Amino acid sequence: IDYLDTNVKEVLTPRNQIYAINIKDLNHDKLQQALIETNYSRIPVYDKVFDNVVGILNTKIYFEEYEKDPHVSIRSVLQKPYFVSTKIMIDDLFNGFKKRRTHIALVRDNHNKIVGMVTMEDVLEEIVSDISEPTKQRRKA
Repeated sequence: IDYLDTNVKEVLTPRNQIYAINIKDLNHDKLQQALIETNYSRIPVYDKVFDNVVGILNTKIYFEEYEKDPHVSIRSVLQKPYFVSTKIMIDDLFNGFKKRRTHIALVRDNHNKIVGMVTMEDVLEEIVSDISEPTKQRRKA
């Protein structure tokens, strides 16, 4: 199957298209306003500079914890980010998602700069499109 030869660079969302939130000076009101303005369920959160991602905000978990305690620390509900190399193949990435029980990975280059993001959905779309593409058949005349 072709997806076994697919590099993460072929399916990632480029850095300039990633929606992320700066945790510096972030409070619950600002965060909730940001969540209203977007429809993402998992959002990278960084501290001051984008290459310093400190966690992934899962909106469902955040709201569950906020409902229990409106003063919950935003940092305390962040999930550990999963960083991968630009050289990882998507079959290895898929296994990494399963092992770490996450659906999002940030892709770093050799200088630890974030070049993009890839989600489980991106990987599944690549696999399904490869599987569902019809094979070319020759017609007999």
